[in-house]
Amino acid sequence: MRFTLYHDPGSEFETDPANAEFDDVAALLGLLQQCTGADVRVIETNGWTEAQRWEVYSRACTPAVWKKFRIRTVFGSRRFPGRDFAKGIPALLVDEEDSRISPADIYPHEERGRLITIAGYLRSLVE
Repeated sequence: MRFTLYHDPGSEFETDPANAEFDDVAALLGLLQQCTGADVRVIETNGWTEAQRWEVYSRACTPAVWKKFRIRTVFGSRRFPGRDFAKGIPALLVDEEDSRISPADIYPHEERGRLITIAGYLRSLVE
């Protein structure tokens, strides 16, 4: 598996519920890499143009469509989808070798009315 975290280290992360426990993400990714040998990448998006962020966000929409969960309002709004992608809201893209789609998953996302954060997802893998 490959985990790619996109974030802007200069952004404020604490205020949005999608960023809950983001301070734990680096340690959880390190633990996951150490225990499973997963490929972990961290990409800092400070200095990226809107077009660069939109390109990655557009790819990230694929698993949301296939798996029927929401990311539009997590990373922005109905009117401005993806506005906060990898800027105010960090994004974790997950690629699996046997998946028909790439990326296979994205976090945070909303599934059946429940917000699944990056930290929450990584904790479920580590446990």
